[in-house]
Amino acid sequence: MQQLRRVVPFVERLALLQSVVALKAQKFARQELGYAEGAQVEQILGLRLNQAVIGEMSSGKALNTAAKEIQDLFVKNGRKTGALPPLPE
Repeated sequence: MQQLRRVVPFVERLALLQSVVALKAQKFARQELGYAEGAQVEQILGLRLNQAVIGEMSSGKALNTAAKEIQDLFVKNGRKTGALPPLPE
């Protein structure tokens, strides 16, 4: 039980430190993808690629799903877009 008491404050301090670092980093952060939907595209790609890495989806399925979601996002925001044929899954 004492080990748990020592670990919990450490974890709380670590979480606080990570929050402070993240707040300071925001001052210098910039959007890598230079368009309005950039953050959403990054989020979609990150999720689907992680699913492929951990084996929830095949790489082809993950990329096809991401492409469809990104296309839908662009269409929803009034952009003209198209899509290549899907990859083999």
